[in-house]
Amino acid sequence: MKKRRSNKGRWAFSGQGLVEYAILLALLALVAAGGLAAAGGGTGKAYEEITYLFGTPTPEPPDLYPDDRITIKVIDAAGDGIENIVVYMFKDSGSYAGKYTRTDENGLAEFLDVEDGAYRFRANLQGKEFWSETLVYPIQHFGVIQTGQMDFPVKVVDALGRGINNVRVYAYTEKGGWAGTYGNTGSDGIVTLPMVTGNFKFRAFYQGQSHYWSEVATVPDDGQATIYTGQKSFPVKVVDAAGNGISGVRVYAYTVRGSWSGVYANTGSDGIVHLDIAEGDFKFRAYYQGHAFWSETLNLHQATEATIKTGQRTFPVRVVDAAGNGISGVNVYAYTASGSWTGKYGKTGSNGVIDLDMAEGNFKFRAYYQGHSYWTDALSLHQTSSATIKTGQQKFSVRVVDAAGNGISNITVYAYSSRGSWTGSYGKTGSDGTVILEISDGSFKFRAYYQGQGFWSDIVSSPKTTSTTIKTQEQNFLVNVVSSNGKGISNTYVYAYTSRGAWTGQYGRTNASGEVNLKLVSGDFKFRIYHHGQAYWSDVVSVPKLTSKTIKVDEGDVNITVLNDAGTPLKNEVVYLYSSSGSYTGVWGRTGSDGIVSVSLAHGAYRVRARGYWSTQFSVPNTQNVKITVK
Repeated sequence: MKKRRSNKGRWAFSGQGLVEYAILLALLALVAAGGLAAAGGGTGKAYEEITYLFGTPTPEPPDLYPDDRITIKVIDAAGDGIENIVVYMFKDSGSYAGKYTRTDENGLAEFLDVEDGAYRFRANLQGKEFWSETLVYPIQHFGVIQTGQMDFPVKVVDALGRGINNVRVYAYTEKGGWAGTYGNTGSDGIVTLPMVTGNFKFRAFYQGQSHYWSEVATVPDDGQATIYTGQKSFPVKVVDAAGNGISGVRVYAYTVRGSWSGVYANTGSDGIVHLDIAEGDFKFRAYYQGHAFWSETLNLHQATEATIKTGQRTFPVRVVDAAGNGISGVNVYAYTASGSWTGKYGKTGSNGVIDLDMAEGNFKFRAYYQGHSYWTDALSLHQTSSATIKTGQQKFSVRVVDAAGNGISNITVYAYSSRGSWTGSYGKTGSDGTVILEISDGSFKFRAYYQGQGFWSDIVSSPKTTSTTIKTQEQNFLVNVVSSNGKGISNTYVYAYTSRGAWTGQYGRTNASGEVNLKLVSGDFKFRIYHHGQAYWSDVVSVPKLTSKTIKVDEGDVNITVLNDAGTPLKNEVVYLYSSSGSYTGVWGRTGSDGIVSVSLAHGAYRVRARGYWSTQFSVPNTQNVKITVK
């Protein structure tokens, strides 16, 4: 008889009627029953099981799983599949069939290429064995292994019975074998673990200790297991040489073997920190000023507090110049001998001394001054009572000169390290262009800020060099202001700006020829004139490449007529010209016998005032005639 797969995934038999098919199933059932009897089970029981298989529906629709294989579902008490469980296949006689597989995310394990026969399946979970009922294949192809697994709460508590958050809890069999399940407690101190029925005990790994166990609990009868850690608040004090508490020190708790417990905190203003520590043997470490200071090992059943002694005391550090005089206002930093910053620093007083509170150990001190670092040697504070930092500071001369080498007075000069950090030292040049600055040992450069430009000296090394010069290349620059007919415009102010628009501080008034000489350093400049209430700019020029610049102001003539109410021109009336913004232009005139006065104005917008009366606004060169009526 040949078997073939139907489209619906069921077995169909070619050439057989319904009656013959029923007979075939009965024969298979008898064969299975015979196997059971040979294995020691009663034939009646075998038939009872087969009757159960035939007469009782499977937990899920038979069409849900393919019938060319055996599918076993491992479930918990709620009927949900359990993932990653190894399932073994046994013949109904009890011998191992040589097949096993692992359940998928739905709790399903599939066995392929199975010979016809009766089988049972076993899942091992949490140290226990769980069996399916007997399946007769191919009559049956789906079975269930019920583990009874359910959520079981375990609570980790402190000495007062309060739950402890985020503690890792492991489940073990009654004999001590790991059950393969673990989890972390929540904010209430409870972790819910998936457990099968039976006797188990639970271990909490907490603060580097693993000796916190529950009593043996029966799942699910006991409802919950509890692990007591005995945790309570434990005070640790960090003190100086005089026994005074030190605030802000980080303290860590360790097991007696040196494993960190995960607990730490900073001391308060009294030098005390309260750490929540479970029962056991611990020691405490203060990390302070780059050094580790330890307490003795304590048993928290017997001890009530711990003390960490740092030996801290006041330690004076002095910063001096080349002559040994103290330098005030210098920041001094304390480092370990290996170069780690301790967090301690301070600024020297008027005598050049700073007193730092230093713990016992090996340290070195650094003064950061004028963009340079100056160090002491490494010192043992057990043997040394003070430290001195030598900067080699002495007087240094800087001169600022023009193109001819003449000194320029009243120029601010700044001292920088060779890398460009400002040293904090500066001063103004005197009448001879010289300024004296206090400079320490090291490489420096100096900058003069003049006319909106920065001028630098070369890099010099002190004390090898004691003076330097800054060359500005300042020289005379001629600016000529002319009208549209080429005639010079006198008595007009000219202002010099950098190309970026910063005023240089240089300005002057044109002479009768419209000329003015300004002293300019090397750089790019532009010039602004203020004429008739209007601002005019030149192009940018480069000095000393160019030595002069002409600024042309376009002007136009305007005839102004003053009239009375009757429209009669008025002679000998004084008129004043204002810009459109209301600024007086400096231009005025008096009407002649015809009531007219002519004025030349730069291009722009204006208004005329006579006797307190105003004309309407007009523009040059668009307007040649303006009338104003007075009363």
